[in-house]
Amino acid sequence: MRRYLYSLAGMFLLIFSFRGFAQPSESGVQPAFSDTEQHTRHAILREFHAFRQAIEGERLYWEAQASKRPVNKNLLYKLFRHTKKNLLKEYQAYSRWSDLPENGAFDCVTGSMVYAYLLGKIGVPYEIMEAPHHVFVKVHLGNEEIVLESTDENGFLEFEQDIAEHARFYAEGGQFTGISFVQLIALYYYNQAAHAFNRGQWEVARRYIHEADLLYSSARIRELKAELESRAQWMVAQFSF
Repeated sequence: MRRYLYSLAGMFLLIFSFRGFAQPSESGVQPAFSDTEQHTRHAILREFHAFRQAIEGERLYWEAQASKRPVNKNLLYKLFRHTKKNLLKEYQAYSRWSDLPENGAFDCVTGSMVYAYLLGKIGVPYEIMEAPHHVFVKVHLGNEEIVLESTDENGFLEFEQDIAEHARFYAEGGQFTGISFVQLIALYYYNQAAHAFNRGQWEVARRYIHEADLLYSSARIRELKAELESRAQWMVAQFSF
C-alpha cells in the first residue's frame, strides 16, 4: 500500500469551546466513546489549550495596538514580523500544537492558524487558502490583498507580482480553495494522520483521520481514510481463521 509522504506540512472557524469533540451533532445526545477515544480527545484538548495559551500574549499585544491606531499595512507588517520573531521560530513538518509553546516549531497549518487567529482578533478580513500541498493566509485590507506566508521569513507579500509568483509556485497547476478555520483544524488532523500512517501507527492514524473527516470531508481526507480502512480490513483478514 502507498505511503502518505505527502502532507500539508509546509502547511481552524476556531472552536473556542471545542464542542465538536463532546457534542458533534445538534441532537444534544452525548455519543458513547471508548476509553481510547476519550483519552485521544483529552490529549488533543490539552495540546490545543497549550497552543492557545502560547498565542495569548501576542493576542493581547495586537489587540492593544489595534485599539490605538487604524489597522493599516504598516501595522500588519509589524504583526507579521513580531509574530515570526516571538512565536514561529522554527519550521518543522508535521508539527503538533504542543510544539509551538515547547520550542516555537510550526508548519504551514499551525503557522496559518496563528496568523488567522490574530487577524480575527483585531478585526481584519482574511481568507485561508488551501493549495494542493500548502495553506497560507490572504488578507483583504480595503482594496488591497496581502499574503501572509508563515513558512517564509520574507512572507509578507504586498506586491502583485510577488503574490502572483507565490500563487504559481504553490498551485502547481491546480487551484486554490478558500477554507474556514474549522476546515484548517481538519487539515491539522489530516497531517497528523498522514504522519502516523507513514510511521506505521495505524490506529493513531485512523483516530486522527476520523476527526478530520468529521470536520471537512475533502477528497484528500476521504482518500487517506479509505486507505486506512482498507489497511484495517486487510489486517483483520490476515488474523481470521
